[in-house]
Amino acid sequence: MNFCREGRPALGAYAFGLLSAADELIVERHVAGCEECFKELAGFFRLRNAIRDLPPETFLEGSPDDE
Repeated sequence: MNFCREGRPALGAYAFGLLSAADELIVERHVAGCEECFKELAGFFRLRNAIRDLPPETFLEGSPDDE
């Protein structure tokens, strides 16, 4: 399998903790030797951290005061 082409969707899933242990290992081994995928994974981690920093109200439709 060419991970850079076929496995790339796993990078986002890895960053958000959605992979099995076996699939995590595949990603970890690949990004250890692939700078391009490593950089992309770092971007997913930045996104994950930015989402975690948002207040829960951000994900509501409309204003909580509308009720």
